[in-house]
Amino acid sequence: QFYDEQTGSNEQSGVNIFHLPFVDYARCDGLSIGPGQSKTWSTPHVISRPPHWVSQYRGLWGLHIHDPFAIENAPAGPMYNRDGTVRRAWYDPVGWAGLDKLPPSNQAIKHIRAQQASLSVRQAELIEVISEKGDRLTGLGVEAAAVQDQPHLKKVFESRQKEIKSLSQEVDQLRAEFAQNRSMQEAFNLYAQQFEQGERGPARAHIRRARSPIQETELRVERLMETWAAISTGLMLISLVVTILFAPQNWFMGLVAIVTLFFIIESAFRKRLTQLITNVTIGLTVFAALVLLIDYFPQIALVGALAAGGYMMWENLRELWR
Repeated sequence: QFYDEQTGSNEQSGVNIFHLPFVDYARCDGLSIGPGQSKTWSTPHVISRPPHWVSQYRGLWGLHIHDPFAIENAPAGPMYNRDGTVRRAWYDPVGWAGLDKLPPSNQAIKHIRAQQASLSVRQAELIEVISEKGDRLTGLGVEAAAVQDQPHLKKVFESRQKEIKSLSQEVDQLRAEFAQNRSMQEAFNLYAQQFEQGERGPARAHIRRARSPIQETELRVERLMETWAAISTGLMLISLVVTILFAPQNWFMGLVAIVTLFFIIESAFRKRLTQLITNVTIGLTVFAALVLLIDYFPQIALVGALAAGGYMMWENLRELWR
């Protein structure tokens, strides 16, 4: 295996027709580092620049076998994704973890007061604008009522009606914003009181990728996935051979059934079963529509021509009746 610095990709030297997946067994029985272990952490040092073995290597840490399911290839390094782009967890770890939504506790009150002040300024602006536009709306209503029964002022009445409708919608939006901002002010006041009283809420609620101990059920699923990864390719080949030996007349349908079953199992393990069903349903719907279009094309063309002719006649007659 070698790394191409020009393309940023891993390639395996030589010709390899069969890309067999591998299984990386992580038993957690190797070297342990930390308190109470044979080796402990050394004094931490801030790294201003990443070492060359991190920043200068964009390939994979292991073998790239071009697995079509993209679950058996070796992992990428800590700094780059599989396509060579920099990971967000590397250049924006705070945002990646979801820690950028709330300020530090010693600055929270300052930010809350700033938001309250901003809302107060906006509320004062809204009061002034709503009052001005409300007066204008009242004046337009008076004008429309005055000319409503005057035939020679019909165009003026219609123009005022359009202005009233447009301005009324604008005033409604401004009043809705004012009401929402007032509710926001009440929420900010309550939040500030809770914060000043020491009520912080769950400390990990705002973390998007919070780590927690793995449950036993998840461990069982992981073991099942590892077992499936170890036997899936060989099981598929054995199933195909058994189908050809014992049902040679139905080998094609057997092959389709085996591949479909394996796709379903893979999708279930990767939590994409719903997406697979949706895609299959859409594909079958499009295929059925194409079959119906091909089989009934003359009838569909006749119905379309009749509908187009009738619509054209209706439009022409309506123009004559005006």
